[in-house]
Parts: sequence; structure tokens; C-alpha cells
Amino acid sequence: YEIFMTDINTTELNESQSDAQRLQIHTALPARVVSFNPLDQTVKVELMIEQVNRKGEQLPLPPLVDVPVKMFSYGSFSITAAPKEGDEGLASFSERCIDGWWESGRKSIPLDIRFHDLSDAFFDGGYKSKPNALMFYPNSLNIAGASNYVRLNEDGTIEIKGATTFLDNVTAPDFVTESGISLNDHKHGGVQSGGSDTGPSKL
Repeated sequence: YEIFMTDINTTELNESQSDAQRLQIHTALPARVVSFNPLDQTVKVELMIEQVNRKGEQLPLPPLVDVPVKMFSYGSFSITAAPKEGDEGLASFSERCIDGWWESGRKSIPLDIRFHDLSDAFFDGGYKSKPNALMFYPNSLNIAGASNYVRLNEDGTIEIKGATTFLDNVTAPDFVTESGISLNDHKHGGVQSGGSDTGPSKL
């Protein structure tokens, strides 16, 4: 009887230790932005899945701070947008400590022995829960703000909504028309040849 009870206690102890170890290994969890630091391009995030132990007890996870946030960037090209409070995404956790790389931008040895730790998170915005799913436009690449957009359609057309400001010269290699009037060769009626100027063009 004593041997049997010892075996049960040992099994329970091993299972408890295994559970505790698994709870310390983090891979990826849905998260929500709390705040954004534009200088460092990091976010403070709230994890949206609670930990639960074998007894069914919730183990709240703390907010994560100084989390590098993903921006679309390759070569000299980038698309940037400031994350806002409440934005959803995915927090993933590096296999090893990222502190050395994060501070220097160079190859680094791990500066701590931790593995898959909450301290080594990255935030990838854009993953959405069902209630927050985005409007989808088939057969197009849609870059949208609150009330404006640029839409590249599969049929070759481009749609732009919103006030447009050009900061440099604009050159059109082909004819440009507005409401059926060509900007290249349109003429003004009701005028005579001479050195005077016409009024503003009305398209």
C-alpha cells in the first residue's frame, strides 16, 4: 500500500512539473495593442489567451512591453502605419533571447539562458478576430485609410479616393483626360489669337 501511494505521488509530481515547464514555453498567442512607441517602433501588448493550469485556475499573463512591431519593408521600399490602441495581431516568441540583436542590429550570442520567453516577443499586426474582419475587395490590391484608398484592380484600372497632393512634377507618358476632355490637346473656344491669356481651364 505504501509503495502504491508512493508511485501515485511520484506520478502526480512528475505531471505537475511537466505542466509547469510547458507553461513557461511560449510560441505564439493572439494579442492586442495597448500603446505604440514610434521612436523605437515597439508596442505594449495585451495577450488575449489566458493560461490555465491542471486545476482549471486562470493564470493571467502580464502585458508585454518594448515588443518590436512588424512593418512591411524590403530594400529601400516600405509601407508604414502607426499601430493604434486595440489593434489585433499575433505575438510570437523567439526561441532564444533577442536582447543583443535588438540593441545592436548585429549577430549576437544569447545574453540570457531563457527559451521561448514572454520577454522575447514580436508583434505582427493584421490578424483579425471574426468581429473585426476587414472589408475585402476581390481581384484588387486595396490600400485604405479611414475614408480614402488606392485600389489596383486586376483589370488594369487604378482607383483613387481622397484629396491628392503631388510634391514634385508629374509626367504623364500618354494622353490624360478628365470627363472626356484631353489635357494634351484641348482647345478653348470664344477667344481670338493674340498675346492675351485665356481664363483658367475648366475641365
